[in-house]
Amino acid sequence: MNNRAQETREALGARLRGYRKDAGFTSGRAFAAITGWQESKVSRIENGKQNASEDDIRVWCETTGYSAEIPDLVATVRHMDELWMPVATCVAPSPSNLERGPRH
Repeated sequence: MNNRAQETREALGARLRGYRKDAGFTSGRAFAAITGWQESKVSRIENGKQNASEDDIRVWCETTGYSAEIPDLVATVRHMDELWMPVATCVAPSPSNLERGPRH
């Protein structure tokens, strides 16, 4: 597991938990009821156990009155997605490897 991605996910969850509490939702259960989500989903996102989707971010921010934060949080979610990519998909092949052709 990528430690940087996990740390970012946990920080995002803590930030979202703060938004929920600031909005007066004292429990994840109350927030889940208003959004139509499962309580476990709210808990997993807040505790950094599940990635929030871009749609999750929009719903969370609109429900808590933090709509102005949507662009920043969506950028964070997109960055986390990049952090989870395997290194091999992030590195372009070098010209020398392309000239050699496939290995058999």
